[in-house]
Amino acid sequence: MRRWNSILPFCLALLTLGCNGDSSQPIITVTVTPSTTTVLPTASVQFTATVSGTTNTTVNWLVNDVAGGNATVGTISSSGLYTAPSVVPSPAAVTVKATSQADSSKSGTATVTVDSGISVTLSPAAVSIGTSETQQFTATVAGTANLNVNWFVNDVAGGNTTFGQICVVGNPVCTTPGATSAPVEYRAPAAVPSPSAVTVKATSAADSTKSASGSVSIFAAAAPTLTSISPTRAAQGALFQDVYLRGTNFLTTSTVRFNGSPVQSTFINITLLRARLSSAQLGATGTFTIDVQQQAGATTAGFNFDVVPVRPAMVGPSPDSAAQGGGTVTINVNGGYFSPSVTAEFNGVPRITSLNPADARQMSVTLVGSADLSTAGLFPVVVRNPAAAAPMVATNFAVQPTTAPAFSASVTVGNNPAAVAVNTATRVAVVANRGSDSISLIDLSTNAVTSFPVGTAPTGVAVDNEQNRAVVANSGSNNISIVNLATGAVSATIPSPTLSGASSPLVPFAVGVNPLSGLALVANKDAAAATVIDLNTATVTGTVALTTGANPAVAIEPSLNWGIITPGGAGAITVVDLARRSVVATLGLGVTVRGIAVNTETQTAVLTDPGSILVNTMSLLDQSVTSLAGAAGQTAVAVNPLTNTAVTVNSTSNQAVAIDLRTPAAIGSVTVGTTPRAVAIDPVSNLAIVANEGSNNVTILDLGPIRPLHVTQVSPITARVSSSTPPPTVTVTVTGGGFVGGSVIRLDETPLPTTFVSSRRLTAQVDLAVFTGPRRFALGVENPGPVRSNVSEFTVMREVAVGTGPRAVAIDPQLDLAVVTNAGSNDVSVIDLNTVSVTSTLAVGTNPQGVAINSRAGRAVVTNRGSNTASFVDLTTGTVLAFTATVGSEPIGVAINPDDGTAVVANSASNTISLFSSEATSSPGTADTVAVDNRPVAVAIDVSRNLAAVAQAAQNSVALVNLTTRTISGRVSGPQLPTDITYDPFTDRFLVLSSLSNNLVLINPANSQASALRVGINPTSVAYNVNTATLVTVNSASNTISVMDFIDRRIRAILPLVGSQQFSVAIHPRTNLAVLVDEASNRVLLVPLPR
Repeated sequence: MRRWNSILPFCLALLTLGCNGDSSQPIITVTVTPSTTTVLPTASVQFTATVSGTTNTTVNWLVNDVAGGNATVGTISSSGLYTAPSVVPSPAAVTVKATSQADSSKSGTATVTVDSGISVTLSPAAVSIGTSETQQFTATVAGTANLNVNWFVNDVAGGNTTFGQICVVGNPVCTTPGATSAPVEYRAPAAVPSPSAVTVKATSAADSTKSASGSVSIFAAAAPTLTSISPTRAAQGALFQDVYLRGTNFLTTSTVRFNGSPVQSTFINITLLRARLSSAQLGATGTFTIDVQQQAGATTAGFNFDVVPVRPAMVGPSPDSAAQGGGTVTINVNGGYFSPSVTAEFNGVPRITSLNPADARQMSVTLVGSADLSTAGLFPVVVRNPAAAAPMVATNFAVQPTTAPAFSASVTVGNNPAAVAVNTATRVAVVANRGSDSISLIDLSTNAVTSFPVGTAPTGVAVDNEQNRAVVANSGSNNISIVNLATGAVSATIPSPTLSGASSPLVPFAVGVNPLSGLALVANKDAAAATVIDLNTATVTGTVALTTGANPAVAIEPSLNWGIITPGGAGAITVVDLARRSVVATLGLGVTVRGIAVNTETQTAVLTDPGSILVNTMSLLDQSVTSLAGAAGQTAVAVNPLTNTAVTVNSTSNQAVAIDLRTPAAIGSVTVGTTPRAVAIDPVSNLAIVANEGSNNVTILDLGPIRPLHVTQVSPITARVSSSTPPPTVTVTVTGGGFVGGSVIRLDETPLPTTFVSSRRLTAQVDLAVFTGPRRFALGVENPGPVRSNVSEFTVMREVAVGTGPRAVAIDPQLDLAVVTNAGSNDVSVIDLNTVSVTSTLAVGTNPQGVAINSRAGRAVVTNRGSNTASFVDLTTGTVLAFTATVGSEPIGVAINPDDGTAVVANSASNTISLFSSEATSSPGTADTVAVDNRPVAVAIDVSRNLAAVAQAAQNSVALVNLTTRTISGRVSGPQLPTDITYDPFTDRFLVLSSLSNNLVLINPANSQASALRVGINPTSVAYNVNTATLVTVNSASNTISVMDFIDRRIRAILPLVGSQQFSVAIHPRTNLAVLVDEASNRVLLVPLPR
């Protein structure tokens, strides 16, 4: 006992000392970064060891506990550089360890996986075949020079007769291949195995851990039957046409035949196939047979499929002009419904055409330089399908004179001429003389001058050539004079308005007139508003808030009824909607921009800035700007749309410069009078009239000879026919030049009873009961000879009254029906597009919003925002089914996968999408849901991937949802307040509107990469016809629709039409007819798209 007693105090003392000492010593730790990584054989990766708790931070490196590693597991240097072995170790994961030299018991580790870099993919990934049938598989190996694979069926090398065998392709008797890079043939067993699905696997010969598998579902082989096809027709020359085949006993090995020849097809399930007819197969018209053939040879009964001739679609030509006297020019005509039977003509003469083999929507027309480019002017280019009921479509091509402008005459006018305009119907120039309070009228045929008094200090003048009147801005007397140009008398004087809170009226400085609408826009000096005047009532209709300096100018785009005002010292370039008296857009190119003119043929504005050396061109279609360097001091500009040329005047150098707007480049210059202030062009005579403020005269310049016969203006340009009233007869007035007593106005080459008024004016009566439309006619004039003018457009639209508050539209191309949701009346209107009439009005849920159509099933699905349901409409019977699908909160957008019929609904308030079958025969109850992000509003589907893209308005993003796994597979940010979305199967892109940034965002579903294109102002609805590369956006802020050529990715036209905010436009894929929902007027417009 004494012995143990003596030891106990000693142990207690050690214990106490040990505890006190440990509490004061730091703990050593080692951390290795990166903690995990993957490398290829012989590749290196740098590791870093971080040691804490000691001043000695050095470590020793080990691989799989071998100091410095070895050739089997890889080596590591004293600095931590790991180098993988040349052969993948087994196992492939090794451990890199760093051990503290201060305390060898302390270490950190990282895991390195040595990967061969080899990958294997298998095609196809899944098939369904019959007993004793064969299916070819191809394995693709990457990452090694050894491309061979070994094949297995249910993990049996080469397979067996129970599960199926892998055989050399083409051998009547199955020969099992060894390791091979060639495709192989899977042969199904004679009886269905249990289970009926087997797995085919290809394993890399270079790395047996790398493989890919495919699933084979085996059915008892049976002869197929075909019960229906949808659609049953397509347009001749369409890019492609998907046809759905309904029947029985369909397999992956089934062959769809078109007129006896196999076509590309996709197996959807045992009762449904999808076949894709190519543009080549759709190149000839006629009735063809579609059937299905079993691999063993049994063939179904055939169904008739019609390829029908249709009018070619032309969305845009490139280029649209060329220099006079040039060589051969090739015009690329973008559009659609082109085929080998489609021809082209330049100025009535047939020209060689060719189709783009990579894109059937593009046709080339070759111009012969010596014949076609010998004379300057604007010429018609006609594309024709002789077999179509409406065979032709036309555009114009400008041949530009290349000679420098030449002095023609000097004409004395009043004091300080400040502005000039031309009446193109009478060949009279009107000059405003600021210093003599008068206007001078110059007969450009004789240069004779007559003058008439107006208000004080006139600084602006414009001409209404339809009514033969001039509008004069009198900056000294603060009023507007309307002058009858036939008598020279002032018919009305309109006082300039006084803004609220101002003590004096606005000072009118410049003016522009739209002869098609009878509205004038006045730019006021140093002002906060512009003035809009109705010339027919001689009243001010209102003002538009904007900012201008001391020298603003005005130009008009008549077809849009827009005016463009330059700042002239303050503010920005401002585009004004004359009818709505609102600002469409502003553009900042500098506050000193002054001169402006518009090429009405290309809808391009040309701008000059006396404080800059640049002449800018701005597209009114997408606001894009290009520049040409010149000389400072250019104050004004005019444009000849017949030649795509402009003339600027320089008040510093007293020069006028002609500009080729195509290049753009200067053509030449000429000296004019002193201090040139303004310029105008008479397009038909190709004369420029320069007002020289310092020398009290006008210089007339010859811009080069052009052909005499031209059309410069048509009024009206649009006629609307209501389905509820008899079609009227419309008087069309054509202004131009070169008209004679035998001139005839033609609509799509059909002559009209024509009245000769003068060499610059014709009229004709258009009976809209005959030219009923909807159709965009090419209007031209033919003189005896025959000699044909360029063409203008005369558009007949159809109006159809629908329910209250219409919102969305979708088209069934098989039934030629449009379905319109009416949010205010809780119903849908079904419109027959052939008879242009409402065939039925069907009650649905509360506040219906979006609509989508499953054409092969004859079904429409309507989202009911107020009742959180979706309604089913049977379009074949014109009835609403008795059941609904219950979806999330506030459903808006909807899309349908045509392969499996799945409807996808965007629920804006519950931040979900709902999925259910559009082909349900009884109530689907509560639909399946997938949670997405904030405020989903619109959906589009990529059928090939079974992938939905969901536009999320509050999230400023698009969610990509895998509809097979029902999970979000990706997110794409960038679109600002996305409101609508569609999918282009040709370029494999989702097309989503970014409404706040005026862009169309293109999303690649393969990698989620995005790019953007400029479209209209505040685009909120989109539609796309892949057959014609025609994309349409409805632009809410500007009350327009934009038409894009999706091949060249360019806006080609803007139409002044109003649609509802979302889902308000659809395009018929066979006719290129747009159906536009006009919510404010409770109607639908049938709009033939340009051209």
